Amino acid sequence: MGGQCHFVDATVVKSIHAICVSNDGHQFPASHMTPDTWINSGYEGEVARCLPGSTLRVLVGSVLQSSQGMATSYQDAKGLVCAAGEAVRHYKNGMLKCAPAEKVVDCTERNNLRKYGTGDMFFTYVTKVCLEQHPTLVGGQSKMESTAQAASRAQSYARSQANSRELRLTGMTLTGGVGGLGFY
Repeated sequence: MGGQCHFVDATVVKSIHAICVSNDGHQFPASHMTPDTWINSGYEGEVARCLPGSTLRVLVGSVLQSSQGMATSYQDAKGLVCAAGEAVRHYKNGMLKCAPAEKVVDCTERNNLRKYGTGDMFFTYVTKVCLEQHPTLVGGQSKMESTAQAASRAQSYARSQANSRELRLTGMTLTGGVGGLGFY
């Protein structure tokens, strides 16, 4: 038995995986142009770029709720390939596109790699989605069950994880750095 479609506004979370490719085919991480891992939906500006002479390639993947938390998938990712001298820009409400790179002081890309790291970034946008409602029998009574409840639970979990300010890691050893001392 098919369900009834009910359109609602939903916040969709996507991931950005950006790499640079040099003229000789070597790949290396793209420089983040913002310190934020979670890009504000109202932000307008560059989010990733490459050193001059290389091209930027971006995969925009899905973010899924798993039993271990949120996970990214690039299985059905959409790709952006920017031309030399272009960066990927984020526009209000989640639009990404290649655009001419802004002029920046020398070594900005290298400095940003050190400051902001190379991990994936995340952004959101609001769109209409179809939530199917299926009648089910629970305890002999008919009940309308909606995937909106599951979506709401996933969004609540994502917000709680994004707002978390404390991360406790155990069993990790970092060695090296200035003075060659280790941190435990």
